[in-house]
Amino acid sequence: GGSYRRGHKDSVDIDILVKKDKKVPTPKGKKKFTFAALISLLKQWGIIFEKLTGGNKTFQGLGRCPGMPDFVFRIDLFYTENPKEWIPFLIGKTGNKDNNTRLRFKANQMGLSKDKKQSWTLNDYGLFIATKGKKGWKSTGKRVKPEGFTTEEELFEFLEVPYLTPEQRG
Repeated sequence: GGSYRRGHKDSVDIDILVKKDKKVPTPKGKKKFTFAALISLLKQWGIIFEKLTGGNKTFQGLGRCPGMPDFVFRIDLFYTENPKEWIPFLIGKTGNKDNNTRLRFKANQMGLSKDKKQSWTLNDYGLFIATKGKKGWKSTGKRVKPEGFTTEEELFEFLEVPYLTPEQRG
């Protein structure tokens, strides 16, 4: 993801997106995949050596290339197992900030009701209906397109925004 996917020659970090594919069975004799097990394996291999922050779906830390102990880099890992999250997740983590802001602003504009009490909110997990309350906008958790999106192009088209390839996103 991130600057690598946008085609940048240099980067300040490595963004890795991991998705669970329910079509791929766990091999016999192996434990079921977990994000925590992946982090543990990367630590065991010496790729990750320092955790900065993390949770059930994210990890931010420091790593180094095997065989290159002096080459240290920032590594961010992101995990999803919901297929409906993959496309917004991929777009959000690819970036750049300007592209994400443009898409999220457009979603808010398109979904805004005449009474301005309901709108759409786009985040890394999907395009949702949001309502306005005393503390601002809050997602209802209800997807605007219940089946989700199957391609990046489809999400851009749905928001009536010209599609940009990752390399065109800055």
